[in-house]
Amino acid sequence: MSVANDALLVALGQNGFPVLDDLSAPNTTQNTATRLTGQVSRFITSAGANAAAVLPSLVSLEAQSIVFMINDTPNSMQVFPATGETINALAANAAFTAIPAGQSAVFIKVQAASVGKGGGIIPGSFANNWRAAIIP
Repeated sequence: MSVANDALLVALGQNGFPVLDDLSAPNTTQNTATRLTGQVSRFITSAGANAAAVLPSLVSLEAQSIVFMINDTPNSMQVFPATGETINALAANAAFTAIPAGQSAVFIKVQAASVGKGGGIIPGSFANNWRAAIIP
């Protein structure tokens, strides 16, 4: 584990973020990638360079507003959006690639500002887009 990833885990834990730990990324494609089901997911093994994880869907409303992916594998990793969605306004289904070994990434969901009469978000009004950045 890198010093930066260790510090991130401590900070997230102190702020009440649940961590899914000791994950494995055995695949490299969007359809077979390990799903990120929690707010913080830490990978320790991978199938080599460009092993993959996939974000929860924005359309189905399963996604948290912020997701952290911690790469403690010896290889770079890529993260895909859910099918039909985007990261950083790239093409649909394109991976956010090259999260280096020992580094992390943060993903923030971005949604359209469609609010219903009761103050809730109108279903189907999401931009289906994540914004992402690597945490070195």
